[in-house]
Amino acid sequence: MSKSLAIFTIIIFSIEGYAQEPVTVEDYQRAESFLSANTRSLILNANVSPNWLEDSRMWYRNTVKNG
Repeated sequence: MSKSLAIFTIIIFSIEGYAQEPVTVEDYQRAESFLSANTRSLILNANVSPNWLEDSRMWYRNTVKNG
């Protein structure tokens, strides 16, 4: 029984090292910078709106700078 307790204790304390660190305000701010509203201007032709037809086909309009 004491051998099982020792193994259990070792496992519990080794798992503790893998615990997640608390999330900070800086973490949230950095994550927010990757939301689509903040990255859309960095992606070429990101504003495409697909329109689906009844037979599962689609069409879209793409607007470019010089027409």
